[in-house]
Amino acid sequence: MSKAFKIISAIFIFYIICSSVLIFWVVKSYEKKYSLLYTDKYNGLSDEEITNFTSNCQGLDLQDTTKCLNSNVKEIFNYRTTWNDETYTLQELQDKGGNCKDWSELYHKSFEKLGYEINVFYSTINERGIEHRFIYVLDPEYWCIIDMENYMCYDFVKQTELKGGIENGK
Repeated sequence: MSKAFKIISAIFIFYIICSSVLIFWVVKSYEKKYSLLYTDKYNGLSDEEITNFTSNCQGLDLQDTTKCLNSNVKEIFNYRTTWNDETYTLQELQDKGGNCKDWSELYHKSFEKLGYEINVFYSTINERGIEHRFIYVLDPEYWCIIDMENYMCYDFVKQTELKGGIENGK
């Protein structure tokens, strides 16, 4: 299997998953039976840590802000499965690692600090009840989906998919 095919497959799978979750959320929100919006505030990260973490991403449009924050996360990313509600400082997250909840909360606080309207979604992704969390950010020009080390942005005006940060195997 060629490397290009693997990359295209990864992008396609990510796009399908994100589209499916968004459709599911719209349907369930319309029915007003469920809310998939995650609204809790993450308390482990201090305001000073978030200010330092986002300092090189200020004053950018949403697409560039997403790319910048994603680059910052990739520098410290360490995945670890956790099954608890612990909260971590930025240093603890870097040293110990975290799951999709922990990284989504870092993105949540970071985008919030930079003044963006954000939503954190979580959904059950299989019959065993495993959940996954990711960030959805929007402004009048763009909307972006960020999932730990990957992101994809879309242009509202041109209605086109913009270059994202999905990598296969990295």
